[in-house]
Amino acid sequence: MLVRIGKADSKRGPLEKRVRRANLVLQLLTTASRALYVHEIQGALAINLEEQNVDFEGRHSRLPLDDLCGPIIQVHQTDLVEMIHPTAKE
Repeated sequence: MLVRIGKADSKRGPLEKRVRRANLVLQLLTTASRALYVHEIQGALAINLEEQNVDFEGRHSRLPLDDLCGPIIQVHQTDLVEMIHPTAKE
């Protein structure tokens, strides 16, 4: 999936950053015991462990999460984000 994300349109921002963010979102969704909300994922993206700070304005995903990760995730109208199919977690 990350290879497919890497081949996405380069007009959407730096490729390496998109792939890292998509990887983090997919890791969060596959390890979570429940579906997550967009604001929870955006909060996780805002954390920088190396610098030990949180920057909600500078580090949130400007792309919609379903555009970032492709068809493997679904963002519901309630902002609940989950894998498109339970077997995708495996």
